[in-house]
Amino acid sequence: MVLKLAELKEVGAPVLLILSDWTMPKMTGAEFLAQARQIYPTVHTALVTAHPDVWVNDQLTECNDLCEVVFAKPIELPALIKHIESLVTNSK
Repeated sequence: MVLKLAELKEVGAPVLLILSDWTMPKMTGAEFLAQARQIYPTVHTALVTAHPDVWVNDQLTECNDLCEVVFAKPIELPALIKHIESLVTNSK
């Protein structure tokens, strides 16, 4: 995933938001966002998790500086759309 972000950066493609799942095969969402922020330092970020229990919430504290908002699965689409719209509006 990060390689693709590097390719986007190389061709000058703007990236407004990175939406990452917490659970991925080879790394956590926090690890991915940390790597993504090395490529796009000012990108907006959001994290999605199907495990909003205490264990994950403790884990999420490690990415407070990396993710601006956390959405619990199933994602409430209106909340996600509202968040994206506010990013687009504020980035103009």
